[in-house]
Amino acid sequence: MKLADYLQRIGLPAEGLEPFDELALRRVAAAHAATVPFENTRAHRGERISVDIDDILERLVTRREGGVCYELNGGLAWLLTELGADVEINAAQVLPDSSGVGGLPMSHLALIVTLPGAPRAFLVDVGFGGETILREVPDDGDIVTTGRASAYRIDRRPRQLSDFEGLAWWHSTSPGSRFMTGIIVSSTRPGGIVTVFGRDEGDSVSWFFRDLDADRPRALTRDEAQAIVADTFGLDAPLPQRVLRYAPVGG
Repeated sequence: MKLADYLQRIGLPAEGLEPFDELALRRVAAAHAATVPFENTRAHRGERISVDIDDILERLVTRREGGVCYELNGGLAWLLTELGADVEINAAQVLPDSSGVGGLPMSHLALIVTLPGAPRAFLVDVGFGGETILREVPDDGDIVTTGRASAYRIDRRPRQLSDFEGLAWWHSTSPGSRFMTGIIVSSTRPGGIVTVFGRDEGDSVSWFFRDLDADRPRALTRDEAQAIVADTFGLDAPLPQRVLRYAPVGG
């Protein structure tokens, strides 16, 4: 994988990113969130979520698909490192709300990014399924919240991508995983979040689309959902025919 290939995937030229400073970091994070969607269609085809960097780059860049936090932030970590930043991978515990109770350890992956010659680091996160997080670095155990009241508790111990293999497998196979309860494709644009979500189960088919300026989601047929996923998010693969209660073990 070449740096130019990844930059082309997110629609950025290499020119204008030097020196790689805070402004350039914000440009890269925003472009990534807008062009590489958060999506879990792979799991509903019975494929496992992989934390191998070669698999991640092949999926995000070569196949021009999206992914979940391990893949999105894992790919971004590779890209930022290639651009000259020092990137530390951290684990986080996704919480049901901002109360700090519940959630699985290592259910999320976030990045701590230090720029060349910069006096401070940043928490960077394009994989939380909502707005991009780019802020000061939290202390170990701090709760990070978003504008949608979603939250996670950060664990500041440095990690490797391979440390998340067990949780990636769990999210790909367990009926308790939130990724297995429905299909979602979402990206963060300058004006807000664009999302298609839904499920096919037997005779029950329900798909919805929330656009930037919509007050509420709009109901879709399956064909309409497929067209929006292709035109808006650039995903050519057919939507999964059904929601899996769990993926085939080892699939």
